[in-house]
Formats: sequence, C-alpha cells, structure tokens
Amino acid sequence: MSSLKPAIVIVPGAWHPASCYDGLANQLKAADFTVLTATLPSLNPPNPLTATCTEDAKAVRKVILSLLDVGKDVVLVNHSYGGVPGNCAARGLSKATYGKPGVGGVIGIIHMASFVVPGGTSLVDFGGGTHPPYILVNQVSLDSSLLSDQH
Repeated sequence: MSSLKPAIVIVPGAWHPASCYDGLANQLKAADFTVLTATLPSLNPPNPLTATCTEDAKAVRKVILSLLDVGKDVVLVNHSYGGVPGNCAARGLSKATYGKPGVGGVIGIIHMASFVVPGGTSLVDFGGGTHPPYILVNQVSLDSSLLSDQH
C-alpha cells in the first residue's frame, strides 16, 4: 500500500542543513512515506561567491528526478527560502506534463513559511527592492580584475 503514497522532498530554507528537518522526516517515515531532504549547495559552500539559487534548484531537481524516474509521485515541502529553488526545480515536472507510464510527477507543493515568488522576479524585487544588510547584492567575482575603486 505504501507504493501509492507520494514521496516527500523537503527543501530546506537558507542556512539550514538537512538535519534540521530530521524530526519532520522521521514522523513522515513513521507514517510510511518515502522522505528525502535536499542539501542546498549554497549551505556553507567553499566559495560563497559561487553560491546561487540556480545551483540550489539544480540540486533539488536532481533529488526530485531520482524519485520520478522510479515511478514515485512527489510532494515538495518548501521551507522559507527553499520555496524559490524548490518551485524552480519542479517546473515542468507536474504529473500532467512530465508523467508517463512508469514515471511519476510532482503532484503537490507545500509551502512552510515559504516564499512564493513570481517567475523572473528576485527576492529583493519581490521584497520591494529592499533587503536585510546581511544579503550582499551583485557581489563582485573573485577575479581581481573586476574590482573597482568604488566603495
């Protein structure tokens, strides 16, 4: 009977390791759900300047596809910032567009205190053009030739 239950993919918020969701994952597993928690590459990367939402979305999509391709339907549980890469990762993977015999599809997305941002909009734009001081916008590359005298 458990094969009829969808798999759950938990998409962490910014700065959250997968282990933050162990309590939730364990409760879902006890209810006989398959549960995977994505690990976002932007979490403590070796080079913070390469941390992007695109890389996070690719990592989440890889987790989703691993389940869809073995016939599981998937429900995403996006927490906080995880709504942005989670929604991007699910694009085109709905049961109607991706599903075919023997292959699953994304059948639901749950937002847990999460951002739901329209396509083509950044979180800064979505927030009215303001951002907290700990978010660096338009960071310079590590290529020192791009550094300017402007402060």
